[in-house]
Amino acid sequence: MKVLEAETHNGSVLIDTVDEELEASTHNGSITVGAYNGRRGSARTHNGDVTVSATPAASGKLAARTHNGNIRVRGAGRLDLKTSTHNGRVW
Repeated sequence: MKVLEAETHNGSVLIDTVDEELEASTHNGSITVGAYNGRRGSARTHNGDVTVSATPAASGKLAARTHNGNIRVRGAGRLDLKTSTHNGRVW
């Protein structure tokens, strides 16, 4: 998918592949992206984890935020990564 926008209030967001832009949010649930090839992305949740697997094609900015949960971004070497969590870990 080139551009993906997903929003839910009570539920998780599971995404296979994003090729350009990502905008995913949920209040109660996690966000998982299997293959992020993008150039601009945002993944935010209040209660849940954010997990993104960036491919070597990924570049640009990626923001990952959660209040109660962990953030894990794999392959983030080429990304301008911004993370934020209140009660959790970033790795």
